[in-house]
Amino acid sequence: MKAATNNFNWSLLVDQGAFGPVFRGKLDGRKTEVAIKRRDPNSMHGEDEFHTEIEVSSKILHHNVMPLVGYCYEMGEMILVYSYMAHGCLRDHLYRTKKPPLTWNQRLEICIGAARGLHCLHASQVIYRNLKTTDILLDKEWVAKVTDLALCKTGPSTNEMTRVIGSGGIQDPEYVATGRLTEKSDVYSFGGVLLEVLCARSVLDHTLPKEQVVLVDWALQCKMEGKLSEIVDPYLKGSIDQWSLETFVGIAERCLASEGIHRPAMGDVLLDLELALQAQGTVQGRNVCWNC
Repeated sequence: MKAATNNFNWSLLVDQGAFGPVFRGKLDGRKTEVAIKRRDPNSMHGEDEFHTEIEVSSKILHHNVMPLVGYCYEMGEMILVYSYMAHGCLRDHLYRTKKPPLTWNQRLEICIGAARGLHCLHASQVIYRNLKTTDILLDKEWVAKVTDLALCKTGPSTNEMTRVIGSGGIQDPEYVATGRLTEKSDVYSFGGVLLEVLCARSVLDHTLPKEQVVLVDWALQCKMEGKLSEIVDPYLKGSIDQWSLETFVGIAERCLASEGIHRPAMGDVLLDLELALQAQGTVQGRNVCWNC
């Protein structure tokens, strides 16, 4: 690991997460580019999270779930090695960035990839817990990969109460109130991700007018009032098919239902997102939303 990162040279730092710093490195005679996550001794994430990450990553082999290349657990070190994601995290292409904006087709395809990843986790009895746009990484082909599986809960959904864990993003109100974590908690968080993708802003922004601070409240209010054009990323103006937009916002709204029983399963979310992409097709000669 030291050789791969030039002794964890800070010039190779690509991210700093809850577990610790992430370095860009090379293995196999410097032929294979990887991301090496080294636990910070002061991190709140310890052996339990480390072993959960290894267990889940080793069990879930899917195109849209981050593959674990290897790990190191010796001499007090806890290190995880992943494939390197050339385009970084989704959030870095939405806001607080100098990178070029994503097209609507790119955003739809990324959301579909993330939905496939979550659907695979649920099919394997794994609940992600509080997905955020920083938890979706993009490889050199812009394929979305769900990453950071350390806080996942494994096993079938039950009524067992669990400690509420996670920061940032948006938390399922049922989970916060009862401590009961289900697949529908992931669906709720994914609804927040969808709105960030559409609006190109964070779920909570205190620099905005009071009524716009909480993205979920503002976006759903605008939808109810027929003012979708006010929430859409200005870059996308004139490029979104009206039906594609309405389908996408409808998915987000159902994901964000206050009660889990009224939220769709991730398989249904995935199917509807694919319909939104099909509806988009090419906007030329189609019913385009020119105000959004």
